[in-house]
Formats: sequence, C-alpha cells, structure tokens
Amino acid sequence: MATAQKTIDATDETRTAPRTSVELEAQLRYGANGRIIGEVHDLSLTGFRFVASAYLPIGARVFLRVGGFRGIAATVVHGRDQTYGCAVERPLYPPTFRALSGALTR
Repeated sequence: MATAQKTIDATDETRTAPRTSVELEAQLRYGANGRIIGEVHDLSLTGFRFVASAYLPIGARVFLRVGGFRGIAATVVHGRDQTYGCAVERPLYPPTFRALSGALTR
C-alpha cells in the first residue's frame, strides 16, 4: 500500500508538522470535475502533496481518497507544475497516518 521512505523536518515557515515521503495512488474529488487520479508524495498529520495532470485552483476544497480509507477533506494551499500542497481540515488520526505512511505494514 504505502512505501515510507524518510521523514522530512518541518523547517518551512508554513509547515506545522513533520512529513513522511510516500508514494500512494490516490484520487481527489473536486467539485464538478469528479475524480482526479494522481499520487500522494508527502504526508503529514496536517497535509499532503498531490501530483496529478489536472488543474486545481488555490483555495479549492477537495476530498482525498486512498485505498479503503474514507475521504479526507482538505484545501489546496499552493500549486506549481501539477504538484499541489493541501492542508487537511482536521489533523489525521495518528493510527490512520501510520497506516497510510506504511508504518503498520512493515
């Protein structure tokens, strides 16, 4: 499911939690555009980096769906070259974060 590679420190001024580098196939649900297929490359308790070939406007409310987990509500906070940083509305439940980051699959 997930491949945890390394933890990246929260040194960026806007980052509020350490992130883990992952490679997760995922879907985003956004407005009338339906589902956008892409990958989550970084994951933290408070956000994720999503890569897709679709355009997402800054400020868009999206729902991330990974595997069998229910949708995670988030807002697109920045984007460039089809890579988007998203902040989740509620911090991820730590066991959910560990499962997504692969900590429980090792």
